[in-house]
Amino acid sequence: MCSPTRRTFLRAGALTAISAGFALSSVRIAFGQDKKQPNPSLDFEIPYEAKLNPVFSYTKATFDPYVGGVFSARGSDGKRVTLTLVTVRGLNGATRAVNETAAQFKRRQQTARITPKARATNTFTLVFRASGPLSELSTIHQLDHAALGKFSLFLVVGSEDEQGRRLYEAVISHPAQ
Repeated sequence: MCSPTRRTFLRAGALTAISAGFALSSVRIAFGQDKKQPNPSLDFEIPYEAKLNPVFSYTKATFDPYVGGVFSARGSDGKRVTLTLVTVRGLNGATRAVNETAAQFKRRQQTARITPKARATNTFTLVFRASGPLSELSTIHQLDHAALGKFSLFLVVGSEDEQGRRLYEAVISHPAQ
């Protein structure tokens, strides 16, 4: 039986240590981890063309004075439909959902502390009451308003109000300035 020499033993030990170091250092890469902490304000550069769209600069405060105001859009039959702005609601991650219990809200808040900080956004919803039907599909509609001018919004079909008129909802979310 041949015993390994000291030189062979040291070479094998050194190669084992080096290969273990490579294997352990590549674990972060294998699991998509990066050594530097991400900066949410630099994630996902916003295209210049998107910044030119008037909706990009709209905030909740832009629409607050126009609650009850009249907007118009093209209906499903091609004629103009009158849309009345019913409500403007600001959305905030720190608010408790309607059907969420206090314990669920507290658990969600604790989880939020563990996850990395997200980019701050201005998010709000607009609810419109329509005088006639828009497209049956959720799609982008060209809206027209006397003060705000023409702009495009993605409207989804909502529920109906007390009088049975169809409600449409738009969610606007963009990075906080």
